[in-house]
Amino acid sequence: MRLLPTFLLTICYLFITDIVIAANPRPSNNAQQHQLIIVSWNLQWLSVAKGKTKKIIRTSSDMAYLAKLITDISPDILAFQEVDNLEAIQAILPTSGYKILLSTRTQQPDEIFPVQNQFTGFAVKNSLRVTDNPDLRDLNLPFSRKQKRRKNTRKLRYGSYITVKTTNSKEFHILNVHLKSGCFSQKSSFKSTPCRVLRKQGHILNNWIKTRNKRNESYLVLGDFNHHLNSKHQWLLSTINASLSKPAILLSEQITAKCTISYSNKNGRKKRRRYRYLIDHALGSDKIAQLIIPNGNIFQYQYPAGAINQHQLSDHCPLILHLPL
Repeated sequence: MRLLPTFLLTICYLFITDIVIAANPRPSNNAQQHQLIIVSWNLQWLSVAKGKTKKIIRTSSDMAYLAKLITDISPDILAFQEVDNLEAIQAILPTSGYKILLSTRTQQPDEIFPVQNQFTGFAVKNSLRVTDNPDLRDLNLPFSRKQKRRKNTRKLRYGSYITVKTTNSKEFHILNVHLKSGCFSQKSSFKSTPCRVLRKQGHILNNWIKTRNKRNESYLVLGDFNHHLNSKHQWLLSTINASLSKPAILLSEQITAKCTISYSNKNGRKKRRRYRYLIDHALGSDKIAQLIIPNGNIFQYQYPAGAINQHQLSDHCPLILHLPL
């Protein structure tokens, strides 16, 4: 009987551990040796700038917890969105071990906001051989008719683009995107400005994929699509795949969105919200899809309940892919 409390505590611990593992599955140690961990994460206005009015205020404790999450997940490749500058992404990465490839939009003074920016980019482990390709700048479209009459007024995100060489001397291409917000499904008006811009961005991605197909190249397109691609109300995936001889395969099709986050209401009180529709997605060529889909090597990371209450994290949960080499 004296052992009963200890026994019950052990059972409870194992039960809770099973829940955490189920929410955030990890490969076996043997599998980890033969695969890349690729993470797409919108970090929601990540910034460390001083003297500016920031969109999201984070404490040093918040930043430390974001850094802990990255250390725990230990991505080989982190495709990030909504990062203000180089210092911001450096603040949540390990002090060594990663090289940062930030969007070249940071080098365009006329396309930078004075207060806070939403740049895309990659953090890649130093052990990997990658080529930092020119950004897909065409995604930076005018988002109003008035802007067409003026120069240097386009402020949409570039697509960050790298090529990764694997140990067997083969390579694959990764495009990291953050598309126009405001047109999440067919329920949105096709005539609205966000929907018109998003449709054009879909055509641009179609051309990028068409080039990969012509060259017989393996690829991933991942990031914040701002559209419910795995919903019956989607139209963007159809636009991206229009007339492609080899359509891009939606790797995230079977993910059930359940990202729970916290936010402050008008009174400053923290409230919880669960996002039931996925907008962070990954598309892949057929060869990539054969490595990802059959083994369930893609999932949405879920924040621990305690961390949601204590920290300002992000309104997006990381999308994690385990890519066997």
